[in-house]
Amino acid sequence: MFKRKDSDIKTKVSIIQTILSCANCDKTIKKNS
Repeated sequence: MFKRKDSDIKTKVSIIQTILSCANCDKTIKKNS
């Protein structure tokens, strides 16, 4: 049970990190253009 919760948290964290990195990429693209 604890392991499953831990993996769920890791999945959510990785999704959040992906969204944040995508947002950063968008900002960089807008600055460069």
